[in-house]
Amino acid sequence: MNYLSLKFPIVSITMISAVFANSASAEGCEAFAKYGIYDSRKETTDIDKAASFRSWFCKSSFQTAGEANSAGADLGYGKLSLGYDESKENWSTFKSNYCSDKSYSEKYSEKTDLFVKSINTTASNNMLACFLRNGLHARVMPGAGDSVFYLQVRMNPSGLTNKAEVSNISVSGATCDGPIKTGYTITPAGAEQLCTRTGKQAVDIAITTTEYVTWDSPKGFKKIEDLPEPPKKKRIDIQAKDFTNGVNVATDQCVVGPGTLANASPCSPAKNSVEYKFQVKAPGEYNLAIKYAAATSRPVKITINGVIINANALSETTGGWLNSDMKWSDVAQVNLTEGTNIVRLEREDVFPHLHDLRFEPTGN
Repeated sequence: MNYLSLKFPIVSITMISAVFANSASAEGCEAFAKYGIYDSRKETTDIDKAASFRSWFCKSSFQTAGEANSAGADLGYGKLSLGYDESKENWSTFKSNYCSDKSYSEKYSEKTDLFVKSINTTASNNMLACFLRNGLHARVMPGAGDSVFYLQVRMNPSGLTNKAEVSNISVSGATCDGPIKTGYTITPAGAEQLCTRTGKQAVDIAITTTEYVTWDSPKGFKKIEDLPEPPKKKRIDIQAKDFTNGVNVATDQCVVGPGTLANASPCSPAKNSVEYKFQVKAPGEYNLAIKYAAATSRPVKITINGVIINANALSETTGGWLNSDMKWSDVAQVNLTEGTNIVRLEREDVFPHLHDLRFEPTGN
């Protein structure tokens, strides 16, 4: 049979139960019953604990980072520090990335391993404290992937009773291999069995016994929803003439075009500045390059989202002022955030002749 038995020395059960039961708060146990638990058993490897934690996290319906961190606090895990950076991406994109096998392996697996190692002792003790309270307890915990989970039951001595007989058990959306069946007697030794989900459908478990069952986790799992694939970084092209805001700049007024942005009429010396707003679906590192022409050096200060990325950009000459003299210049490696970004160019005098801006994806 493919199952494990929860073995505790019978002589020490009362002592162990008393120690852990005293440390189990009602609020903490209610949190496990609400949010679920991951596999923190001592016999489980660190790698599988982290995989179970990720499986638990990805099955959770946390709509915001605040919801996730609130659950982490209730469970005694603290802030769920898994690599989310709200300055770079929104929560839904992070969760899609985190729950995508490729992105997880590249970006988040090490952070998750370290985080789970840091909470394992606390998590294991808290879960066990709830499971060792008086009475009959049941719980389910995800395995290392979406397809498997464990069902555990345990009868802790309560009053004159130290056993409970299963009169009925039903598991919808999964099949289980182990001893917990109709007629099975649950004792302080406890029992565990491995269950396999049927596809991605919801799982629901119902157990009826001669004693009241306290669930220390939800009685199953929600249907697995396919998260959208994380957006892939693509090159972002902006024509200089398509600016959002500008001061003393115009297209083809004081220069020979077409499509060249520079000083505006009346073509006298003046401070020039221009801004471009653009949307980013896939945040991360990009290389900014600008196509321009300049017969004399006219360096420009460039900022991204208010942060200076190059205070002396486009300072080299290109051989002339015409479109035929245009050259591309690498400005800087920049970090673009999800959503609206603003790139700003400014100079205390007139601009070089600008034609295109390009953000080329770099890295992962």
